Amino acid sequence: MIMSELTNPATPDLQQQLIHLKQDLHRLRRLSLCAILALLIGFLTLFYWNQNPGLSSNAPLETTGLILRDVRGEKRVEFKIDDTGQPSLHFFDQYNNDRIRLALDPNGRPRLAMTDGRMLRLWMAVNNEESPELFFHDQTSAKRAELRLDQTGSPALLMLDHEETPRAAFGVDEEMIPGVLLHGPKESRADLTILPNGVPLLGLSDINGNVVFRVP
Repeated sequence: MIMSELTNPATPDLQQQLIHLKQDLHRLRRLSLCAILALLIGFLTLFYWNQNPGLSSNAPLETTGLILRDVRGEKRVEFKIDDTGQPSLHFFDQYNNDRIRLALDPNGRPRLAMTDGRMLRLWMAVNNEESPELFFHDQTSAKRAELRLDQTGSPALLMLDHEETPRAAFGVDEEMIPGVLLHGPKESRADLTILPNGVPLLGLSDINGNVVFRVP
């Protein structure tokens, strides 16, 4: 559970903000998948009828790979089935860099990756627990932010340093209790939450993890 990482860790309006984050994640996942599937269907339909203008509309298109090229002959879209039987769809820029990849893993879970032409910059997937997750990567491909839901549907936003060490966490647990947890290089240093009775709780710790200040 995500909130187990927050240990009673938020501001009065953080709960509403994280609910909006959860809703935005659902919308982003639906819109991204719908847009890419619509593009794929459109490309396949155009290719099919350009190559077979006289065939019946009921005739199937059967292939294990498809490449679409621009007017200069450069590959811009590729649809293929790999040796394990998993499908993937790739979008290329004018320099033949693979910029968007949509695929299924061997367990049938969707994966969407976006790159800057060299490095991974955004990753969206359904993980092994069948929960959605969205990762943001910097120019070195290090993960710097993570937005995800756990199995209970509780959202969390993690912020990481350049070594991918978590430094700040914002979350809401299954009981809709918001929390904020701030980390040092190796240990938790501050936590803020609102208790079920509505009372805010703030705790500060030293580098050894000992609580040195708590209100109330």
